[in-house]
Amino acid sequence: ALQQLPGWGVLFYLAEHHVYMLHKSLSDWLLDSRLAGMHAVDSRHGHRLLGTHLLEMSKSAVASAGFTGQLDSSYKLPAYASKYTVLHLCRAGPLAAPQLDEALHHWGFLAQVMAAGDGGHMLFALGEMGQSKLSPYARDAYRWISRCQHDLQMRPESMEEVTYTMCPIRSLKYKEAVTNDPTLAPCTLELGGYQGSWSAEAVVLKGHTDAVVAVAFSPDGRQLATTSRDNACKVWDLASGSCNATLAGTKGAGFFVTGAAFSPDGKQLATSSRDWTARLWDLASGQNIRTMSGHRHAVNAVCFSADGERLATASADFTAKLWDLSGKCLATFTQHTHPLSCVAFSPDGKFLATTSWDNTTRVWDLTAKTCAAICVGHNNEVNTVSWAPDSATIVTSSNDNTAKVWDAATGDQRLSIVSLKGTGNMVTAAQFSPDGRFVATASTDHVARLWALPPTGPAGVGKTARMVAVLQGHNHGLTALTFSPDGKQLATASGDMTARLWDLATAAQQGTLPGHLKDVTSVAYSPLNGTMPLLATASNDNTCKIWSMPKGELYQTLIGHSYSVTCVTFHPAGRLVATASNDHTARLWDLSGKCKASFTGHNMSVTGVAFSPDGKTLATASRDATARMWDLASGGCRAVLEGHEGPVTGVTFSPDGRRVATSSADACAKVWDAASGKCVLTLVGHSKEVMSVAFSPDASRLATGAKDHTAKVWDLSTGGCVLTSGGNSSGVSSVAFHPKGTLLAAGTWQHVVRLCDASNGAVLATLKGHSNAVHAVAFSPDGNQLATGSKDTTTRLWDLSD
Repeated sequence: ALQQLPGWGVLFYLAEHHVYMLHKSLSDWLLDSRLAGMHAVDSRHGHRLLGTHLLEMSKSAVASAGFTGQLDSSYKLPAYASKYTVLHLCRAGPLAAPQLDEALHHWGFLAQVMAAGDGGHMLFALGEMGQSKLSPYARDAYRWISRCQHDLQMRPESMEEVTYTMCPIRSLKYKEAVTNDPTLAPCTLELGGYQGSWSAEAVVLKGHTDAVVAVAFSPDGRQLATTSRDNACKVWDLASGSCNATLAGTKGAGFFVTGAAFSPDGKQLATSSRDWTARLWDLASGQNIRTMSGHRHAVNAVCFSADGERLATASADFTAKLWDLSGKCLATFTQHTHPLSCVAFSPDGKFLATTSWDNTTRVWDLTAKTCAAICVGHNNEVNTVSWAPDSATIVTSSNDNTAKVWDAATGDQRLSIVSLKGTGNMVTAAQFSPDGRFVATASTDHVARLWALPPTGPAGVGKTARMVAVLQGHNHGLTALTFSPDGKQLATASGDMTARLWDLATAAQQGTLPGHLKDVTSVAYSPLNGTMPLLATASNDNTCKIWSMPKGELYQTLIGHSYSVTCVTFHPAGRLVATASNDHTARLWDLSGKCKASFTGHNMSVTGVAFSPDGKTLATASRDATARMWDLASGGCRAVLEGHEGPVTGVTFSPDGRRVATSSADACAKVWDAASGKCVLTLVGHSKEVMSVAFSPDASRLATGAKDHTAKVWDLSTGGCVLTSGGNSSGVSSVAFHPKGTLLAAGTWQHVVRLCDASNGAVLATLKGHSNAVHAVAFSPDGNQLATGSKDTTTRLWDLSD
């Protein structure tokens, strides 16, 4: 048909699926109806016709017609339809809005597009149109593709599973996925986090096979460079989420690329490496055009000067070096006494700042080649340094859990930002926003934070930075971050092998979040389900949180443990909470958050805690291979349960209060007489560590979950195993009986919870949605709801009323 156009071959020609006009003046004339008259072209109408035709053709051709993600391996969409159907519909504008929604709603079509690797084309088209011009449904689909593109393209046959694992529960795509999968029980509430709506996390970049250690924006903000322990540097197109180039570093274990920096004109990229070199790459060709050699140990960071004429490197050989782009070393800075971690030019190009594991930051005068200031105040290794746009202030990050703001001329400390109080949380990166009003920090607690700085001058004296947003989504410690040139986005890198882009306007609106920052280790319902419905959650972030149900609003945060909180339970009267912790203690709290008592006696982590039904006794389990019984009136230990040959991982009372059950790493569970503390039964049958134990409501059976991938049910009158529920490909970390005793819930490291028939072990439902191991399960007192806690930092509630 194209060949029949008047002037074909002279005025028009075809190249790479595009029709081009010989001269722009012809295009301008055809698009101006006043000039072209009857020859005028309505490009939007043309796009709508093409897009609609391609969509209808695709729908009829896709064997899995209907809205499912099932792939027919015998058929593939034509390449043009796969790449450009959505593009044509987007460029048609409002004329094709219904057809665009239809395309994004057709899971069979989408599965074919993803299988062809064309998700990036779809993402680019939707982004080019602009979110404000998309329908609510198309906006939701755009966020879905932005977050899930890599996983959807890797697993197009499992799009529903990808969706309900990675999408918020209130998103339209999540609801579609649940509808498409009749075996799925829907999650009704997620505690903390973003309460089921889309977060500030705009894009997830996946493709590295090891930790991502550095991120850098191109000057125009359209590309992002990432470096990784997998020895590669990748350059990503942010409009499509696609990797444009992979620049291979030196091959060999441990010689990974440590840093990256774009030249000011965006045409070159500099990388630093543990192979003792820095390299300069031409981005148009992907070729290594220069190698800077001279350091005698790993090069940990690299940066360009603002004029693009010089490079600076920081090395583990205790030195920083200044280079011209020909590879000539112009200067070496040698006063640090430990490896250097970061280097940064001042925006005016007059100074260089370096950080070191000697706990200091130094500012160097590049004219005199001398040290102009030393910033002393961190009490651990300093990781990064960033300049404010005025070239007068720097911010540093440190393993001492702080970021500090300094006067670059004098080295005087102006401000200290504490990222998160607690043990083991290091601030791995800190950077000024382009306007200098904010500082972003990255931490090993998996979170980035945005801080508003106090005003400069007398008005800011004595004031502290105010945390305005928490960016939560990574499932491993953060290693680096950087602002986009316009300051509207933040890019983060993590040990979870991803880089992520965050929309800071959304982050500011959502503010700081009430949820946990690390694994949720335990969940427990209050017995006062009718009069005061509460849910308690424990976490590796050293806190326990109490939530008001059914809305999931934060009621109280219990702060006091110095290490992870491993278990939580309510007192039978519902007015007290007990917690266990890796700090070797158990604590008793009232609902106001006041610690009423602390139980000390274990010499290792306390892993479990349980109240007797009469509320007079507290049982604790510990990695010291014992369980203890505590009298709540006196606070004294009245019995030590000894007999396990390994750490005790859990403890629970029978509903009648006569017995106590424990689980252990010795692959056994034991039942004890609660009055005498004597072992009355040892349950042997698991082949690996037993991680959880639960009595049936009538106290006649005991359920156990173990690392051997099974859950077992035991008859306590005989000690025999009456049921083994397998089918798991990973450990069963937690078990719980339904209040009626008819169901058994088993949380697994496989990220799912299985609901089994407690009489025969048949799997009745699989609850999918967590993105990491499930640590805890608990039924509500009425049995209509199940709460699950996960390594992904979330607690989910599932409706079982049907």
